[in-house]
Amino acid sequence: QIGDVLLTTPALRALRESFPDAYIAALVQKMTAPLLQTNPHLDEVIACSLPWCDRDRHPIQIRHPLRRRLASIGYHWHCLKTAVQVGAQLRKRRFDVAISFGGHPYDLLLIAIAGCPVRIASPVTGGAFLLTHMTFPDEGRHEVERCLDIVALIGAQATDQRLVLRWTPDDEAIVTRKLQEHGIKEKDFLVAIHPFSVEPSRNWRVDCWASVAQALIRKWGATVLFVGSSKDREKVAEIQRVMGSPSVNLCGELSLLQLGALFERCALMIGVNSAPAHIAAAVGTPVVSVWSSAYRPEKWAPPAPVQRIVAKSVPCADCRLMTCPLPVSCMDMITPEEVIAAVEEMLVEIRGVR
Repeated sequence: QIGDVLLTTPALRALRESFPDAYIAALVQKMTAPLLQTNPHLDEVIACSLPWCDRDRHPIQIRHPLRRRLASIGYHWHCLKTAVQVGAQLRKRRFDVAISFGGHPYDLLLIAIAGCPVRIASPVTGGAFLLTHMTFPDEGRHEVERCLDIVALIGAQATDQRLVLRWTPDDEAIVTRKLQEHGIKEKDFLVAIHPFSVEPSRNWRVDCWASVAQALIRKWGATVLFVGSSKDREKVAEIQRVMGSPSVNLCGELSLLQLGALFERCALMIGVNSAPAHIAAAVGTPVVSVWSSAYRPEKWAPPAPVQRIVAKSVPCADCRLMTCPLPVSCMDMITPEEVIAAVEEMLVEIRGVR
């Protein structure tokens, strides 16, 4: 996923710094490839479609047992065929080392078919026999540290754990034009809000987001910019209707790299635990995360230089469920007042503003 790719960028930097003359290529999903196209530590980005990396294709979401079983047969056949095809193509390239940061069994099969003499990963779900080097890091460590542990197996040492994200002058110009179209000036106090995730268990209520956005406008005079995919546009419009105050809906209007260019101009980014929070962290923008306890923040929180995590301690934490089956979720327990307090605390720290 998008956030996962960004969290590997410190490890890519470590590889480049440790092996400056190496030819380094990254194999990623087509959806996430733009994040790495301008990465200065890579020589090539190979974009493809790996079905096991696409959660929308996974049959686990099918409720009917027989249909799920039949769909699983087709799913795994497609995964196997893709691993063989992509592995065979890579075999022609004669890569010396293959590193899988995800460690999925189909990833490991792919790099074995590619014939790389050195194959490195953390085989947490099986497939260790396909590797030449492996590590089983402490699952309590942050994902950035876990990826660095993997590349350390071949001697790559990290000097910097910050995320890496670059964009083009064209991306910068598009963001400038978008802001001008909405009458936004350079001196405006910009706050970006990313309110929704593709996983329902990470989402917060519309009325809660409206309360936070209203407080930003009334208390601090902020210009609120809502960001997200085109699918989020109608839900954000609902937040705006509840708010009553003017705000800007940019959902579906910016690419991933353009989000980075936008966040760099923002004083603060507030959102659920999803990819845009990691993009904000990559450009050094302070982040307030409204955090679903379905994932542990100590492992997955965006490594922003300044951040606050607003979350609830619940017995079912780290469930990793896409949809919460309980009548009251951990996200429902978070109040707007808690998030507003975290924002105020953040603003005092970064701007001395109450």
